[in-house]
Amino acid sequence: MRFVHLLAERIGRRSYKNARSVLRAVCDQILRGRTVLVASDGLDYYPRVAREVSGPMCRLGQVLKVRRNDRITTVERRETVGTLEQFAEALATSEDSVALNTSFVGRLNLTIRQGLAYLTRRSFAHCRW
Repeated sequence: MRFVHLLAERIGRRSYKNARSVLRAVCDQILRGRTVLVASDGLDYYPRVAREVSGPMCRLGQVLKVRRNDRITTVERRETVGTLEQFAEALATSEDSVALNTSFVGRLNLTIRQGLAYLTRRSFAHCRW
């Protein structure tokens, strides 16, 4: 059984300030001289924040999903901080996956939404507003 640990959270807009706050909290807890592989969605702030907060110790990859008619049509994976060789090494040593993905965060978000009545949706469709 796998356990997902929530290292940091921030409620609010998806802004530069909030992205920096979350990544700073995560890096303070887990960096300590280690290289960290981070997978995120396509928010433009993440690469800049990752470089500022962790420098050369972070490998940031972004997973971009293209939707059409409420279905995911394509998934693009980008290495945004780090080289292809560094990503290959980080993924090879990863115990979770051989491909860059954000599925664990998505599952955690669904679990939280289902557990809190205020955040519960009436359907499993992705949020629009």
